[in-house]
Amino acid sequence: MHLGRLEVDLLVRQGPLLVLVEVRARGPGAFQGPFASVRGCKLRNLRTAMHSLWRRYQFDPTVGRIRLDIAAVNLWKIPVEIEVAEAVVP
Repeated sequence: MHLGRLEVDLLVRQGPLLVLVEVRARGPGAFQGPFASVRGCKLRNLRTAMHSLWRRYQFDPTVGRIRLDIAAVNLWKIPVEIEVAEAVVP
């Protein structure tokens, strides 16, 4: 999904909650882990995407709030491991 120039990996609806999910995958030779890769410019872009999403849905009575989650995919583990950090940006 695109919000202006920003790309969103997943947008999930859980009742009145909209969850914007950033998916980060890292393999065995990665310099840093998936969670550590979300900082600086990427984090600013995700905050901007959250604000754009809120502007789009702020008058929708079925949307109560928006949350940002990060899903970390660890490709070096067998079976592949997925961890989710919820509500990473207030």
